[in-house]
Amino acid sequence: MAGTKSELAIDMQARDEYKLVAEIDEMLDKLEPSLSSECCIYRVNEELRKVKEEAYTPIVVSIGTFHHGKENFKSTELVKKQYFKKLVQRSTSSAAKCNLSNYIEFVKKWEDRIRQCYSEHIEMDSDEFVTMILIDGSLFLLQGLFSLATAAFDVPPFPNQTLKWFSPLNFQNKRPNFKSVKHFTDLVLILYRPTSQRLPRRKVEKFRFLHSATELSDAGVKFQASSSTCLHDIQFNKQVLEIPPFTLEQDTDTVFRNLIALELYHYPHDTYIIDYVTFFGCLLDTPRDIDLLVQNEIVSNHLDNTKDAAGFYSRLTTKTIMSYENFYFSRVSEDLNEYYRAPMNKLKATLKHDYFSTPWQTAATLAAIALLILTCIQTVFSVIN
Repeated sequence: MAGTKSELAIDMQARDEYKLVAEIDEMLDKLEPSLSSECCIYRVNEELRKVKEEAYTPIVVSIGTFHHGKENFKSTELVKKQYFKKLVQRSTSSAAKCNLSNYIEFVKKWEDRIRQCYSEHIEMDSDEFVTMILIDGSLFLLQGLFSLATAAFDVPPFPNQTLKWFSPLNFQNKRPNFKSVKHFTDLVLILYRPTSQRLPRRKVEKFRFLHSATELSDAGVKFQASSSTCLHDIQFNKQVLEIPPFTLEQDTDTVFRNLIALELYHYPHDTYIIDYVTFFGCLLDTPRDIDLLVQNEIVSNHLDNTKDAAGFYSRLTTKTIMSYENFYFSRVSEDLNEYYRAPMNKLKATLKHDYFSTPWQTAATLAAIALLILTCIQTVFSVIN
């Protein structure tokens, strides 16, 4: 009897284990497949969106699946369809003889790869998805569609047209290889990136954040606008910190937030924009810091006031993660911190600021020193006599 109960208990335990295995196996089957190597379009997580949702939300027109079909974009959906109709009519009547069937066939060939570019499973069926892509367009298709539509026309190549459109952001006048560009946000990120490689940190001690601009100025650091067109080309040499000039305006916030989001998801080990924003988040801490860089013609502030400008970069880094070991500005930060910690530099800066900042102060200080020396000499002679 005891043996029967024992066998029954073992049998029930085995069935429970089998049931658990089946449940877990079913749960795993329901999971979406791992991200494809083609994935480059991500939905920003809620924590990051809560910081400033409007920066990640289309205002007038939506492109792609994430906001497709929303009520507030219905009017612009009609406009997109009208433009696509004109495109088909023009290409059909041209010497290229490219009709709607050619466009559909072209997109169908790319459909699987486009779906793999998204970080989430797309519920649309093939016809609905192809229609959306044709109406919306995307960077990985625009070049092909552009070639189909303009085959019979003498027009500049697609990369030239695109770079002309993005020329206000192409400070370094780059000519990127469009085969490696994933979409327009990725293109802007490529245009912003420095051409120089990251330098490893010199020291193994814990990373120390940079002091603010006014604190560095009080220690004797001089600020100077650089002639470089690369925003990352910040150099510290012989007491002078050279910084490429930049402009702060409302659009800068949206551009940087989307570039930061792309780096967090797609380039977590090459966070050039996050490093740049972190550097200036430390450097520009108060309105006095902004005023100092404005006076030195480094910052052109188009925001409402200096208080908004002072917190501009620190707000951008909220809910983001940076790598201290791979920080792009680690060396210049180390050099500035070392200069700041030297007591003699602070003493010289204080003396210059308090006693030699103007010709009148310099003359008064020298006169006081001369008077002090003469007084000492007179005292010595009085003692001797």
